[in-house]
Amino acid sequence: MGFVLVILLLCSPVCLAQHIHRISHLSVANGLSQSSVYNIVGDSFGFLWMNTGDGLNRYDGRNFVVYKSRLNDSLHGHLKDRNINSPLYEDKWNNLWFAADEGVYYMNRHTGRFTVMLDKHQTIKQAVLAGTENGYAWAIVPGNGYYRMTADGNHCKRFPFRNYEYRFASNVSPVRSALMLDGRIWLIDLHGLFVYDTRNGTEKRVVQSQGLHKVMQLASGILAVSGRGKIVYCNPHTLDVDSLGVPAQKSGLCDWNAIAEDSVSGNIWLADNAAGEIVQLNKRGDIASFMQLKNKVNRLYVDRSRNLWIGTEGDGVYRVDVKPDRFHTLLPAAGKPGYMIKGLWRDNTGYIWMSAFGQGIFRYNPATGQQIKLPTEKVKPDSYLSNIFRDSVGYVVTTKDNEIHWRDTAGTVQMRLEIPTLTPFAVEKPQIFYIAEWQQGHYLVGTNMGLYTATIPNKPGGGKAYYINDKNIWGWVYNIAHHHGRDYYLGRRNGFCRIRVTNDTVVRLVEKGLPGLPIRHFYRSQQSPLLWIATEQGLVARDSTTGQMTVFDETSGIANSYIYAILPESDTALWVSTNNGLSRVAVNGYQPGGKIQATFRNYTVHDGLQSNEFNTGGFYHDAGGTLYFGGIEGISWFRPADIVPNPYKAIPAITAIYVNDTLVTGDTTMFMSRLELPWQRNTLSFTLRALEYTQPLQNLFAYRLAGVDRDWVYTANDKVRYSNLSPGTYEFQLKVRNNETVWNKEPLVLTVVIHPPFWQTWWFRLLLATAGATAIVVAARQYARGKVRARTRELEKQHALHMERMRISKDVHDDIGSGLSRISLLSAVARRKLHQNEAPETDINHISALSRELVDNMRDLIWLLNPENTTLDSLAARIREYSADFLDAAGIAVHFQFPPQVPAVPVPRDVQRNVLLTVKEAVNNVVKHSGATAVTMVLQYDGSTINIAVADNGRGLPDDDGEQKGNGLRNMRYRIGSVGGTWLVTSAPGEGTQIAISIPLGPPAAGGA
Repeated sequence: MGFVLVILLLCSPVCLAQHIHRISHLSVANGLSQSSVYNIVGDSFGFLWMNTGDGLNRYDGRNFVVYKSRLNDSLHGHLKDRNINSPLYEDKWNNLWFAADEGVYYMNRHTGRFTVMLDKHQTIKQAVLAGTENGYAWAIVPGNGYYRMTADGNHCKRFPFRNYEYRFASNVSPVRSALMLDGRIWLIDLHGLFVYDTRNGTEKRVVQSQGLHKVMQLASGILAVSGRGKIVYCNPHTLDVDSLGVPAQKSGLCDWNAIAEDSVSGNIWLADNAAGEIVQLNKRGDIASFMQLKNKVNRLYVDRSRNLWIGTEGDGVYRVDVKPDRFHTLLPAAGKPGYMIKGLWRDNTGYIWMSAFGQGIFRYNPATGQQIKLPTEKVKPDSYLSNIFRDSVGYVVTTKDNEIHWRDTAGTVQMRLEIPTLTPFAVEKPQIFYIAEWQQGHYLVGTNMGLYTATIPNKPGGGKAYYINDKNIWGWVYNIAHHHGRDYYLGRRNGFCRIRVTNDTVVRLVEKGLPGLPIRHFYRSQQSPLLWIATEQGLVARDSTTGQMTVFDETSGIANSYIYAILPESDTALWVSTNNGLSRVAVNGYQPGGKIQATFRNYTVHDGLQSNEFNTGGFYHDAGGTLYFGGIEGISWFRPADIVPNPYKAIPAITAIYVNDTLVTGDTTMFMSRLELPWQRNTLSFTLRALEYTQPLQNLFAYRLAGVDRDWVYTANDKVRYSNLSPGTYEFQLKVRNNETVWNKEPLVLTVVIHPPFWQTWWFRLLLATAGATAIVVAARQYARGKVRARTRELEKQHALHMERMRISKDVHDDIGSGLSRISLLSAVARRKLHQNEAPETDINHISALSRELVDNMRDLIWLLNPENTTLDSLAARIREYSADFLDAAGIAVHFQFPPQVPAVPVPRDVQRNVLLTVKEAVNNVVKHSGATAVTMVLQYDGSTINIAVADNGRGLPDDDGEQKGNGLRNMRYRIGSVGGTWLVTSAPGEGTQIAISIPLGPPAAGGA
């Protein structure tokens, strides 16, 4: 963006500019789609829109967004035209209306889509938009009538003309411009100004005049119409008409086809389409040349911040800041070299005196623009001219190289004095950097060879120069500042020092400081012990009572660390010149021994300064409070009270949002207040804009993401990025500042919701909690049931043990106890018989039989109690052992049909006991009752059931069923039934008896055969 200067012709063509406008230029190099710009307008959001011959452009102060058609692009919603040369209007729904070759369009800002409302086949000739009102857009189509359109429902209605003047046969549209205002359409045609009342359909010719071009409403409510060589005013209520001739100021042509107004100042600008000339009219009707462009001007527009925008034919867009100038600036004429100012002074007549390096002494009258170069000896290109001041004698003191000149108020040199080379080591003439009067007619002179004193030549014995040969103050002396009495500060190339002057030859050093640091200027505070020192490495505030120093540089906010001069606005507001413009230093109070606090406001060439670089010695503060600063191009002066911040606030905007570095929304961002995203799309980037166009690149941003940023982030960077945000709800807040100090109060707020994954959602957590609670309940119940089952099993075991103990006790009591009792009785009977000499043989046999039976029962009991005898194989072994022994003793043959290897499957004790007792009972029955000679015993196990059979070849059971006569068979059936088995006896007389037992068991244990 290039900056140029515009010169008002209120000044003489040969003088320097007193009034400066700030201007910038936008072209295709900045992103504009084409250099022919037909219309410029601002929308309600703060964006600027520019219609060109190659599409529609939206401008935000930094970038353009371009809308235009593309080859073979027939998609619905896209722009069909490139040449858009009509005005542009916004309706109450924020739709943008304009006309183009294909017809009348509107752009839906919410979707970014374009719709043709009135196509070229309906219009025949190109429609002219008049504006929008109450949600309707109005257009005039020559030959057809007035059209009322609305984007709400795509409504379109035609109202035919009633006046024959619109029935033109020519293909050239007779309508040049139109304006919708309070229900009436004011239009400019080939014959003048015409009005159509949309409420009652009446039409009326108001102005009969050819050569009119554009109509607009002024802030006063009056209509202004630009025309050939004039401007026409019309009261829309009374229809009173007035006309003012406006001649060209430069070009000779004056076909004013463009018009704009600054509603604050009342200034009006008119532009000549053919010549590119722009003139300015003020409220009094004074006419002045404003600027001359090389190309035609198509459009003028003043934005809300009082910037004048100029759309040209082939030269892009110019922006001119038409707010009142705060800085007055003197610059060389076009093509002339700049003025490197080394000294400034203003006399009582208002002339500004300035010494320019290598050029001489000049006087300039700001009121008239008159400039006079003062006579002096030949000034070489490298001649050094230092500060200017008026001494107590009444002369104006100036310098040139090593000479001091005393001039009268007209500028004529009355006396001169040459400063000789008096230093012991110099080979060249000294160069005067600064001169100050310490006593009437006596001067201190700072040079590149050290400090001199001098006396005025018209004094008796005067006109002499003395070199102060003091090693403590050797070196370059840039500046001399009065402290008090005869004490002076010297700003040196190697720090500062304070001296006390006794006479022209005696100077005593009082103090020194900041060695190695070049010092350019001083300001001593009037209300505090602070000494402000301008150095090449920052502004130093030195507390004279403590020696404590505070340094301000770029990191503190000052424009630049190279400080040339310090001038007071007040004791707590200082202005300093630097290598990057001027800075206003606001001192935030002085506390003894405390650190000095200050804030800064910076100004550059963009604010109207002569340049960004200033000079040593080029400063002056006049009695009226005006401050003057000289630089490398000229001088700038101002009254601090006139330097007020740009009052026009910037509008915050987000112009693009990227999610995971992919654009999700751009031009429709201004309609968003909430953005919802899934958890995996959690990296956000925002493009920020501050919509205020005075100096848009100097606008600042302050943002924060509530929930992430603890404080506001202040930056000039227009991009912000947040990575890997956690699920949650955030508020992105944006504040913006214009080019100076004014912030918008209400931030733009965008709510961002990042939804959690389903496993982090409330409903999933609730479901999970419910499932967890259910699982806990189920586990608790299972645990409780397990505890109950375990307790039950334990009780059952204890009960079984108890029952087993009871059974054993019963068995011991019934079998063993009763047997032993019988043995005891039989023994007593046998003993008695022996005493009576009777034979006891029978009793002894009974005792023997009974003893064997008790031994067997005891063996069975011990076997059952053995914990190792709990498997099927041990049961089979016991059956085999018992049966073989018992039957062999009875002389009965026994045949066993057992598996070769009986599996070691577990067999419950009660099953073992009842099976063993049942088999024993069967074997006993065979021996006692069957008369059999052989017995067959079968044992089978099919993996789940034990099958045992005992078969004999005896006489069999009697027909009357011996089961009914004794308890043996019933006991066997009962025993087997008690353990869940089945018992079956089969027998026939003379064919023997078979007892079959079947008891279900589980599968064999692991490792079993």
